[in-house]
Amino acid sequence: MTSPDKKLVYGNIAKESGGFALAEMVSMSTSLLVVGVADTLAPNLIKDVSKFVGKHVIEPFLEPIESTLGTLCKLKECQPDKTKTRAERAESLAKTMIVFSTAWATSMLAKIATRRLFNRAVGIADEAVPAGGLLSANEKRILLYDEGVHYGSILLMNTVGAGMTDEMINSSTNILTKAGIPEKKAKELSSMAIIWELPNLLGMAAGIGGIFQNHLQGSPAKG
Repeated sequence: MTSPDKKLVYGNIAKESGGFALAEMVSMSTSLLVVGVADTLAPNLIKDVSKFVGKHVIEPFLEPIESTLGTLCKLKECQPDKTKTRAERAESLAKTMIVFSTAWATSMLAKIATRRLFNRAVGIADEAVPAGGLLSANEKRILLYDEGVHYGSILLMNTVGAGMTDEMINSSTNILTKAGIPEKKAKELSSMAIIWELPNLLGMAAGIGGIFQNHLQGSPAKG
């Protein structure tokens, strides 16, 4: 029969894992929402900033950037489209960088905030965030599990699994296009979902594994 202490430990694991999974879902939804509405909410701002960054930051180094990107990422969309001018390619890269980095930053903040709020609501205490810091030591540990697997999976999908990844992006794009979403926006959403968020699910599983390990070894996050 399970002892009360073990029941408490596994109960806390279930609570914290549930909060972590919820935080991941909120994070994924947030990133896709940002990608989906960026052009709608601030079309002129996105275009103007993309032009400026493309011309002054990316275009002077366009060939090395494209070469590096093409080496690290074997997806079709990572290869330079030579039918476009240098200015057009630079602006396109700038827009992708701006929109996707904004989506990443927003989703990370949403993930951290959701996890903290959930843990407090169910009575899972955590280490205090040090003065001047953003994360507690326990949050950093879980994030390391999560994002380590996340980024590792992205690398694999963009290199050795590039062919399969391209097929999934194309299939998703066709589905969204048939649902009435413009092709360009459908491609952006599909790329974000397949390249970024699908590996995020693997990262979530790794993060939950870290939560198990922490509690079973005497985690600082306790009920």
